[in-house]
Amino acid sequence: MSQQHLDPNRFASGAEVASVQARADLEKAEVELAERRNEHAQNALQEARDRLAEAERVFHMQQDEFNAASTYAESARELLDASIVRLGVVRAPLHPIRKTPIEVLSLIFELCVQRDTMAPAKLAELPTSSFVARQRQPFHLAGTCRLWRRAALATPLLWTDIKLRLDDATPKTLETWQTYLSTMLSRSSSAPLHIYISRCRVPQRMDESLIQSVVAAIKRCESLCIYVPTVKNNNDKTLLLMSAEMPALRELTLHAGIAFELDDHVEILPHTPLLATITATFPFSLCKYNFPAVTAATLQTCTHDSIAEFLTLAPAASVIYLESLHREEEPQVITEAPNVKTLTVCRNKVDNELFWLARRFSFPELRKLILRGARSASRGRLSYLQGIVGTATAVALGNLILHNIDFDVSIVETLAEVLADLPNLKRLEFRGISFTQHAFKRFCDVLGAPGDEHGMWTCPALLRL
Repeated sequence: MSQQHLDPNRFASGAEVASVQARADLEKAEVELAERRNEHAQNALQEARDRLAEAERVFHMQQDEFNAASTYAESARELLDASIVRLGVVRAPLHPIRKTPIEVLSLIFELCVQRDTMAPAKLAELPTSSFVARQRQPFHLAGTCRLWRRAALATPLLWTDIKLRLDDATPKTLETWQTYLSTMLSRSSSAPLHIYISRCRVPQRMDESLIQSVVAAIKRCESLCIYVPTVKNNNDKTLLLMSAEMPALRELTLHAGIAFELDDHVEILPHTPLLATITATFPFSLCKYNFPAVTAATLQTCTHDSIAEFLTLAPAASVIYLESLHREEEPQVITEAPNVKTLTVCRNKVDNELFWLARRFSFPELRKLILRGARSASRGRLSYLQGIVGTATAVALGNLILHNIDFDVSIVETLAEVLADLPNLKRLEFRGISFTQHAFKRFCDVLGAPGDEHGMWTCPALLRL
């Protein structure tokens, strides 16, 4: 009998349907049970996550409270330690300094912190530590105690002396310098400023931010010192200082070397209506505006042409101090300064430079002449007197002061010739001088008797020696 082949993929029939259906129902029930168990598990997991988040929140809150309590306990312990130390210090509760009013302390502080009188060149060469020590004077007062700090912060004049040395500014210290400037400018309020700024190195980009801070407050500057031996070009930021308007400026010290032509838009010292005193090593031919209020000037290492330019710009100048001068060529035009009453000339070289100075400038109202300098250069200084012989300067001169001269007979003879041409000389002063025996005898003969056969005295108007 042949066997029939059974196909496993055939449709169920008969009794097979019941068997397959039972198995399918069983598997479906197992899947539904697994789905219910998974749903319960996911719900339990979410509840666990919520409980964990709440626990973490409570933990962080408790941790913050613990940290705050620890910090409070630490500060309380520090206060306790400080109190114990303070109680251990012997104090004088009735000391007058504890009763001094803030206003009186402010006046005392103003007297304690005085303006620096050191020469600009020497101040620029100080070691950094010494320079910073000069800057920190008001900060030392403010850091003494709470009472002194209150007094210092209530005294704007204590913070008006600003010293800025660009050579000390580096990328690492730039922020410190900016903080110093902003602190001084804010604490000085609206009080008049006294500013010193110097630079001996080559210009750097970071200079601009510091200079701009100074320029922003320069309108209330009362005295200004600029020491820049070399100005590089028209883009040099130090020109911003020289070209700023300074309506409150009364005293200026300007040492700036400019060896190039300025652009047309650069105007040096355009507005200084109150400027009264100036000390300068500067080519005044670069200035276009007058100094109407200047009455006293010190010109150092200037050419004769620069001096002539200055006398034109400052027609009211009556007290002039000239030092270390030099000329570029023989004088062509005589410059007259009718308002100059007192002239001081300092020369430390043995030459005839002062003779040409006397020939270049005429001071018809000169009342007082002071010649000073190194003892070894005394003959060179006397050449100025020889140069004014026969001029309006000699006629007006009433007071002559000579410094550091070792008189011998030849110098006395030279002086005698000059004195004979000073008809209105009333006072003759010698300071730091010496005479040889013969020179002193000759000097007494010159002044003690008529000088010629006509009975004319060497100094007929002389009243005091």
